[in-house]
Amino acid sequence: MPSAKQVYKFTTTWISNAVNSALSALKIAAVAKRAPNLKAMKNASNPKCVVLGSGPSLKQAMAQRGREANTSYLAVNTFVFSESFELMQPEFYVVLDPGMWLSDAETPMKTMEMLKQKTTWNMVLLIPYSARKSRFATELSKHSYIQVQFVNYVVCKGFESVMHYFFRKNLAMPQSQNVLVAALFLATNIGYGEIELWGADHDWHKTLFVDDQNVVCVKQIHFYEQEQEVRYLPFYKGLHVKETFRMDEIFFAWAKVFHGYHVVRNYATSRGVTIRNATPGSFVDAFERIK
Repeated sequence: MPSAKQVYKFTTTWISNAVNSALSALKIAAVAKRAPNLKAMKNASNPKCVVLGSGPSLKQAMAQRGREANTSYLAVNTFVFSESFELMQPEFYVVLDPGMWLSDAETPMKTMEMLKQKTTWNMVLLIPYSARKSRFATELSKHSYIQVQFVNYVVCKGFESVMHYFFRKNLAMPQSQNVLVAALFLATNIGYGEIELWGADHDWHKTLFVDDQNVVCVKQIHFYEQEQEVRYLPFYKGLHVKETFRMDEIFFAWAKVFHGYHVVRNYATSRGVTIRNATPGSFVDAFERIK
């Protein structure tokens, strides 16, 4: 016979899932746009997709593996800054941070211009519907090699069966506190049966610093940067805001990142898709590790 504690836990979990499922369904009905046909974008000759993160280990992974045959590549955020952008020639590029289309700061503007200048092969830019009227999406949609595809970034929570139903329909997505969660989800729905994750070090906690004014700062290290050029900078909540994280807020946000990977893993497994993590020393614990 289950204990009172077990009954309480089951009951509260069920009620929470029921409420979240109902609220998610209402939100999807109100916000979601036409579901994109992601499967039509898949290269039929490529059974595998490699998702390229921006962690320090990515440079080594690309040097060792290079661009492999019968493999599609998906890049994120500011990968275009790297000289390897032309080498890897990603077929997909995912941008999820609203600051990339709501801000006129240097990073989004530079990303847009470099995508326009460097892209000389067919590439699909996957970006939320909320960016459809932005300068970022409008300018890139004029490019002869870039196809802008809007997706429904509508967060769905609740019962797994309910989440998976809306995920399959491309009407909702897992909460993607980090763009790689969205990238893995989209690669799954595009139709790749095998997905590898490179450059997902996710050891950000090692780079935190609190200055004498109690401002949380972070040392941003990407694979394309030189160590001596990186400084501790205030850890802002987005490209388009000037409010910094508190320490409790940043660890809460990171917890959502790692939880999102487990949500994607369960969904991918339900679709018969295998996701493997090829990042040495990665703090992502949701996927099988490979060298």
